[in-house]
Formats: sequence, structure tokens, C-alpha cells
Amino acid sequence: MAIYQTKELLSKICELVMDGFQYVELTELEADTSGNDTSLTFSAIESDFNTVDYGDIYALSLPEDYNVADTPARFSRDDFAAIVFSYDEIFTLKHAVDNALEYFKECAENPQYSKETIREIQAASVPARNLQAKLAHFINSLKIS
Repeated sequence: MAIYQTKELLSKICELVMDGFQYVELTELEADTSGNDTSLTFSAIESDFNTVDYGDIYALSLPEDYNVADTPARFSRDDFAAIVFSYDEIFTLKHAVDNALEYFKECAENPQYSKETIREIQAASVPARNLQAKLAHFINSLKIS
């Protein structure tokens, strides 16, 4: 039996889902004598017998002092978050981002705000617009029944 880091598994699964794949073939490759470690190979199923290689995740050894309660979560800003939203919550987030951007626009056009505050608003609106576009793309790709 092999041990894999959940963060790496989640990242690979998210990558597959974001690319639109609904099915994946997982193959566990055992360590061999030529130095290859045990790994999981991910192949997205494109059609009947066509697959797309999504690479490997390598098994690791659990640290001797590992205790989930004592281990702080470490992440990079571009890692996929370990949180799941319902579709209703995603629609709520999209609505909140739309409202925030509308408010940013009103504030940026308001002469009572200093130039410094307006620059901060404009800087904050860039990642918000990117998130808005990402959410809109996701929502537009849905087939709601």
C-alpha cells in the first residue's frame, strides 16, 4: 500500500475537472529496481479508447512525527483550496463579486475619495474581475436541468 499527499491528489483532480474531464483512469505503478518510486498515473478519458496523460503523483513516506492535529496546513496562493461549494453557493459568490465590482466602479468615480484610495480600489478590482470571469465561464458551461 502506498501513501500519497492529499493536496497533490486534490490538485490533480481539480486540474482534470477544470479541463472538463468527467472520467479518469488511475494506474498505480509499483517501485522498480531501476529507481522509479511507486506512483499514481492519471489518464483523462477523452473518448472510447483515447486518453490524455495528466502525469504522475509519487508515493511518499509518512513523517515519523506526523499528527494531523499538530501539523499546520501549508499552501501556496495558487494551490487549489480544499473546499467544495454547492452550485447555489457558486451563484451567490458570482452575485457578490458582481456587486463588489459595481461598488468599486461607483467608488472610483466618486470625487470624495483620494487618488490613493482610488488606486487601491482599481488594484483590488483586477483580481475581482479575473474571479468574475472565471465564475462566469464556469456558470456558462453548466447544463442546468
